[in-house]
Parts: sequence; C-alpha cells; structure tokens
Amino acid sequence: MARQDALEDREPRPSPSESAAVPVFTPDPADFRDPPPEGRQALSGTTVRRFQQLSLGAGIALVGLGLGFLALRMRRAR
Repeated sequence: MARQDALEDREPRPSPSESAAVPVFTPDPADFRDPPPEGRQALSGTTVRRFQQLSLGAGIALVGLGLGFLALRMRRAR
C-alpha cells in the first residue's frame, strides 16, 4: 500500500512531445579574458555532412573487406 501512495505522490513527467523549459543564459564576454585557442572552432554544416559521408563510406568499405576475408577463409576450409 505504501508503494501505491508513493507512486501517486510523484509529479507527472512531461510527455516527449512537450519541450522542456530551458533557462536562457548568455555568459558575459568579460568572463572569458583569454582568447580562444587557435584552430578550435565549430564545424560548418557542410563539413559535418562531408565527415558523416566519409565515415559511412569507410564503414561500408571495411564491412566489404571483412566479408571478402571471411569468404576466402571459408573457401580455403573446404
């Protein structure tokens, strides 16, 4: 019975379709006195897409090599 009471006392969780309230916070530029290190910047959208395509292509190529290696091993086992 205590477990049922504890479940009823809980606050309902927001559904996944509802957006959570996120506080808006903008840091003061004076808080960052040192300049950012050279060469560290956010990637543009085209760079991210190119990298994702490269990763996907490399993964597919590695899977193909693995299947080819497996086929050769199975062929020699006979």
